[in-house]
Amino acid sequence: MKVFHTGMMVGLAGVALVISTDEGRAEHKLCINDSTGATRVIEAPQRCRKAETAVVIPHEADGEKVKASSYVLPGSVASGGRLLTLNTENGDFSLSIACNYGGTDAGHNTTNWYANTLSVTAGSVTTFNNIKGEPLRVFNDLYYGGGGMDQVTPPSRPWTGVFTAKQGNAMSRFEVTVSDKNARGDCLVTLFSIGLGSVTISVPPP
Repeated sequence: MKVFHTGMMVGLAGVALVISTDEGRAEHKLCINDSTGATRVIEAPQRCRKAETAVVIPHEADGEKVKASSYVLPGSVASGGRLLTLNTENGDFSLSIACNYGGTDAGHNTTNWYANTLSVTAGSVTTFNNIKGEPLRVFNDLYYGGGGMDQVTPPSRPWTGVFTAKQGNAMSRFEVTVSDKNARGDCLVTLFSIGLGSVTISVPPP
């Protein structure tokens, strides 16, 4: 299994990690440097170094690209909040997660899917939005030019959700936990992903 790191890492102390292959013969740990975000994979029972934190990676099929990352979104109402956009590996579509976006609602937590290329037409992508404690929501209507679609409003933070998109034989999976970073309204987003491309943090337009 190849393990990749993306984005800015923040401390995730106190979390254990075990990765098992399909055959169940090998176990690995992903060690992340708390200061630089550098990563390395070691075999159990080796330990991460003192300056490193172990992060849980959900097991996926051998050969998948598994990425662990976390982001801090400045989300104070006065600043207008932020939007975290997770683009799929081929860039055809993306998932956006709001942190007080627009600066008018301290609890603004909506998520939306966006089609980014003409190749995304209604019926070509199915999204599965599974937020803990909420009904599963499945959509099959995403299309280019439709703006933010397949919207889901999670409960108040902290919340956890698994967002999966199927496009032909390609799958993208984003396991997200969003919590309050501080009293200012900043959000901490912890992400475990399959099929992730680029990531952007956006400010609302003036």
